[in-house]
Amino acid sequence: MSIKKAMISGFAALALIVSGAGMAAATQSDYEINLYGASAQKDFWHDAAPAFLQDPTTFNCATAQQHFCDADEKHGITYATQCEVDGDGDRDDTIAIRYSAKASYAGVCSASTEAADPSCSSDCGVPGGRNMCGALGDATLTCTNVTLGASDVEGESIAQSSYGNENGHLGGNYVVNIFDGFDTTGLEDAADYGWSVVVPFGFFANNKVTRGTCCKPCPGTHFGMLGEPPLEIPPILHKAYSRWGDRCWPTDAQGGRSGGASCDSGVCDDGPRTGQACTTDQECPSYSHRCIGYYKCVDGLCNGGAREGLACTKTKNCPDVDYTQTACVDVPIRNLPRIKVILLFKDLTLTNWQQFGLEYADLPITRCMRHAGSGTHATLDLAVMGDGFTPYGFSTGDQAYHYRSSSDLTKCVGHFDGGVGYADADKLLGKGDGDYGKVHYVNYNGHPATRRNVAFCEYTFWSAQHTYWDPAEVVAGPPYDLGLHQAFLQFAGDPNNLTPTKVGYHADYWAAASELGCRKTNDREFPKYQPFANHPFDAPWADANPYQ
Repeated sequence: MSIKKAMISGFAALALIVSGAGMAAATQSDYEINLYGASAQKDFWHDAAPAFLQDPTTFNCATAQQHFCDADEKHGITYATQCEVDGDGDRDDTIAIRYSAKASYAGVCSASTEAADPSCSSDCGVPGGRNMCGALGDATLTCTNVTLGASDVEGESIAQSSYGNENGHLGGNYVVNIFDGFDTTGLEDAADYGWSVVVPFGFFANNKVTRGTCCKPCPGTHFGMLGEPPLEIPPILHKAYSRWGDRCWPTDAQGGRSGGASCDSGVCDDGPRTGQACTTDQECPSYSHRCIGYYKCVDGLCNGGAREGLACTKTKNCPDVDYTQTACVDVPIRNLPRIKVILLFKDLTLTNWQQFGLEYADLPITRCMRHAGSGTHATLDLAVMGDGFTPYGFSTGDQAYHYRSSSDLTKCVGHFDGGVGYADADKLLGKGDGDYGKVHYVNYNGHPATRRNVAFCEYTFWSAQHTYWDPAEVVAGPPYDLGLHQAFLQFAGDPNNLTPTKVGYHADYWAAASELGCRKTNDREFPKYQPFANHPFDAPWADANPYQ
């Protein structure tokens, strides 16, 4: 870190460089922050902008109104009035914060001079300009000067390729994206000042991508995709072997129900739902000995389970439940280990989910991927796939599609019964019906992509944001005031601001780089343990409900 960067620390320093500080005469000034690039940033700032603008310790704006200027909600604006920015003591300034989602490469491009790279051409014909919201209530986009370029990774890490329709199965122009990294020399980066937010990414699958899963005890109220098996908390420490949640085969190799359970004349003819109403065989789970675990045989007695206290000679004499209390149900897949991710997004000889085993749904695999230039795609490449496992770049009909945005990628997962893809981990929390309703989140390596799991070294599919600006453009004074922009970036990088009150549901997922216990100094490095001073969840707000 340079001496110049080390000197800029805290809002006290920012106050000194906010334009107009110490002016004697009152003036009214209009300010702008125009953020473009990484798709996750748009949803975050739409939720966080009002808290940032109306904070009485910073700009104390009296009003903050919001609007999306397009039907897909990829371009938004927050407009605040009666703010105090210029240091004249009067709340008479305005602040417009615009945020548009496309891809990380577009963030780097829009912040640079663009002259050296033809892939950075403006979508509205003006260097540094992009189509964004113009004002509140606009239904069309306006060519706007971008002041902050958001990228999920360093510009130099955007080195991938992809080919295919611009919006996958939704169509669009055929595009060829080949990137070998972007030179960010001459740009400032918020990450260099420690003002980064960390975005966890996750995997998503269509609800019809199921796996036969053990359920016990099974009262018959949960089956198929209508709910999860009932929760049991057995005394695991006293068990010799558990098959709770283990895999099983709801159907045999010929497609018939194992154990004979089927929907006959509108009722299940066997299994734990015998006699209950049904419409398909899938609603009639079978019993499964594969679901039975075992307690220990201690001093000749079973120490738990269905035969607790009864005589035994071996562990196998001590099953945890009766056979008739088990069921093998089709449950949407809940986890993808790293090896499966690598195979799914690398090996095109995998065409059907049942190639992972007959317990999986008999469905063709459809990969829903981001086009090259996406920071999410780059993070998949660098943090998950690893050296030698770069995801293939070609769109190949029904096997794989590439998308400009994570929103359209998620629609792909919902559209295809065997769909699987990746996006920012909190993607579904901001979405409603349609194809989104057919998609569910999937754990990675056994863990959900929560803020706590990132901070405490249990989740590795994440990246620290890089937000770039041109120091010759963002200077003291309106409209692109340096102090305002730095305060904006510091707000997101402060863990004390990542609370449900200020950023809503993002508080469960997004972390500040400064609070991580495992960090990486670049996108290619595996996280290393680096303890922090304060645990972010040892605070009262950690248990607040962000979904109310």
